[in-house]
Amino acid sequence: MHNLVPAIGELNGDRSNFSFNIIKGEDRLYGKCDFEINFKTRVVEPREEIRGDIARVYLYMSKRYGVDLNSNEVSLFNHWSNEDPISEYEIFKHNLVSKEQGNTNPFIADISKRSKSISSKSSTVNSHATPSNHLRKKSTFADDF
Repeated sequence: MHNLVPAIGELNGDRSNFSFNIIKGEDRLYGKCDFEINFKTRVVEPREEIRGDIARVYLYMSKRYGVDLNSNEVSLFNHWSNEDPISEYEIFKHNLVSKEQGNTNPFIADISKRSKSISSKSSTVNSHATPSNHLRKKSTFADDF
């Protein structure tokens, strides 16, 4: 469950299995949604605020399940993870998933262990609860993933 995230169907479908990377320019096909796709090169660029989230999922899937990442992807995902720090929402979700699933995402776990206030809040919530408003990511669009 560490790799499950909400997605807008059109974006997810258009993304297909394209690679993540930076696309020069800001050619947007989805209105104000900051998500770019280059169909010719089969590359997508998510908005800056979620790049680290995506990176930590991919690094986790590579480490835990052997999903192949080439050296360029590893470098990009490490960069994105450093540029977009772990959010309170990621910690909240990580704690719930870890409790339910019985394993951690090591790319989030170290931070969540140090964040006792978040851990104590999430440990009192049942696994079907949603984070309170102050833990939700702020977005004016439904384009988190």
